[in-house]
Amino acid sequence: MDQVVASGNRSQSAKSDGAPFVSHFRNILIWPVHLIGPAGSGPSHDHAMQFAKLGPGNPWREVEDEFTGDPSAFQERHYNEFVTFLPPAQRFLYGQGIGRKSDGTSGESPIKVMRRTDISGLRVKLKKDSAPIELKIAHIDLYFFYDIDIAMLAVEVYANDIKLSVAQDLMYRFGRAYPAFWEKDGSPGHCAWSVEWIGDDNTILASSDLSDREKYLHHV
Repeated sequence: MDQVVASGNRSQSAKSDGAPFVSHFRNILIWPVHLIGPAGSGPSHDHAMQFAKLGPGNPWREVEDEFTGDPSAFQERHYNEFVTFLPPAQRFLYGQGIGRKSDGTSGESPIKVMRRTDISGLRVKLKKDSAPIELKIAHIDLYFFYDIDIAMLAVEVYANDIKLSVAQDLMYRFGRAYPAFWEKDGSPGHCAWSVEWIGDDNTILASSDLSDREKYLHHV
């Protein structure tokens, strides 16, 4: 699944070897996720509610945004965002407004956002013999749509003072969730060699299996 949105450097500087560096790199990636409930559970109209009821230790928390929370947190940039859309899009994104109902609906937005904050960073190896790149997490959000079995996973990462060539390779490879092919040496094509998700206590929460060719072939 390809990278959808990416933003690069704000300013560049050249190090002693003459290679251009990116002083601040920031990348936003969006992956669609197909939601499938447990066998025999029947269709779910509110997948976000299912996530909210995962029990003790649940890392996901619903986000109360500026449009539904404390009015004092509402800023001009939120107003600018709202008026960018035509009224039909406004109603879909933000709902009918607090306390208002239309056509028998609750008046709430059909979109709910769950966020987890227990992941501090990523350790990415772009190629088999390359040094790992440390990326920090700005946020990890999962967007749910009422009565739709699709969610959108949004991950925003950043790093400081990395080579321009590394930043470009990150934008090309990191957003791909599965290999397009495998090289003769077993390297996954058009994606990172490996990705590790790092928790707040510096433990590895999950690791990729992008070089496991047989597993992907068997799945398909």
